[in-house]
Amino acid sequence: MKNKIVIGLLVVLIIIGGLVYYFGFWQKEKKVEEIKEEVEEIKEEIIGEGIISAWLESSPAGIPIAELPREGKKTTIFKKDDLIRLSGEFQYDGKVILSYQIFNKKGEMVQDKTSLMELEGEEGTIGGFGACCLISPREVGEYIVKLFLNDKEEKTLSFEIVE
Repeated sequence: MKNKIVIGLLVVLIIIGGLVYYFGFWQKEKKVEEIKEEVEEIKEEIIGEGIISAWLESSPAGIPIAELPREGKKTTIFKKDDLIRLSGEFQYDGKVILSYQIFNKKGEMVQDKTSLMELEGEEGTIGGFGACCLISPREVGEYIVKLFLNDKEEKTLSFEIVE
């Protein structure tokens, strides 16, 4: 009789242990899948398509463009005669045209949409770009430059022209 009780208890413990292990393992697998999905969503938000990041750089005027250093000084404040350069990273989506448009603080267009360059690469890869030079406003004030890929607005950057 004692043996039957002991065997019965062992069977019950084995079944309970198996259920705990099964559901614990299943929950871990479920959690891992949820984390993987979240990571993919975050990647899409960060990378997405088009321009990932962009910034403006300053180079002093008076230097021929061919002799400018490869990179300018990253800034948002420019002197009236500075050359404004544009750099950044984007995710390739075949061939695209990078263009820009400049507006003053009031929202008035001060530079019509201008094409800067054609960018081409294998779809899904990330690359850098750099362009010299934006046609910059000559009046002191605050401005925004809107960046476009194939006429689709991608990014807006603020900058200021000072004396």
